[in-house]
This record gives sequence, structure tokens and C-alpha cells, in this order.
Amino acid sequence: MTLEIPVVAAAPKASAPARAVPEEIEARVTAVGRREYRLFLAGIGLATVPIIDDNFLHPAPGTSAADHLASGLVPLGVLAGIAVLYPRLRAGLRAAVSMTLGAIVFAVGFPGAYYIRDGSAAFDHYVALLAFVAGALLLALGALRLALGQLERLVRAAHALVDRGAAIAE
Repeated sequence: MTLEIPVVAAAPKASAPARAVPEEIEARVTAVGRREYRLFLAGIGLATVPIIDDNFLHPAPGTSAADHLASGLVPLGVLAGIAVLYPRLRAGLRAAVSMTLGAIVFAVGFPGAYYIRDGSAAFDHYVALLAFVAGALLLALGALRLALGQLERLVRAAHALVDRGAAIAE
């Protein structure tokens, strides 16, 4: 007589917890971040046009482009530095930087608008109107970044809750 020992099959391993928020949403948030950076670069690019025009292409009468090296290169260098650092900043700081630059750049357009309204505008005053477009873009981008920062925070919180719920269920 042989003694048979029943074999109990091992329970299948639980698969990774199902996420309440699909991975597609994370991919979309990442894509929005890339688009945000491209729009930021477009705003910075538009902001540099009046600076380059006013300091180097159409300097004030009686001055040359060499007389404007510091007043032209310093803002361009600052804008370039901010453009490089922007994607590495946290969402709130990106929003603050974008909105601050937007307000400053928007103010650059006021002299151009004044001279156009006065009727004594030259070519560089019309180019200064690009500052309004760049400033509005950067201001809107800052507001959008604040909203997206909240959305990303909510997505991370939802992931954490689902992961905790799956851990408790096991």
C-alpha cells in the first residue's frame, strides 16, 4: 500500500496592481510637457527679436551696434540661460518664471505701441509689438503650467492610492 500525498497547486501570483489611471494619461502629460517647452521656446524666441532689432539691427541714431553690446547681450544671455534651465525646474517655479518673463516682455512692447499711436513710429517700433505676442504667450503658459502641475499631482495621488489599495488587498 502506497501512501499518496495530495499535491496542492500553488496559487497564481498576483499580477501587478491595475492602475486606476491608465498609462496613456501619463504619456499625454509627458507630451504636454514637451509641447509646453516648445511653446516656452517660441515665446523666448519672439522676445529676443525686439532685443536684437533694437540693439543691433536698428540702434539709436548716432550709435553703432558695438555701443549696445552689454544692453543686447546680457538680456539675450539671461533668456538663453532660462531657456536651458526651464525644463529642469519644478512646475510651480516654471510657472513663476514664465509669468514673470511674460510680464517683463509684455512691458517691452509699450514704447512701440506708444510711437505707433503717436504716429512717429519707425520699423523697430513695429517689431516691438512682437513683445506683446511673446508676453501674452508666456503669461498664458505660466497659468497653464499651474493647472497642469495640479493635474500631475492628482495623477500621482491616484497612483499612490491604487498602489496602497492593492497592497492592502494582498
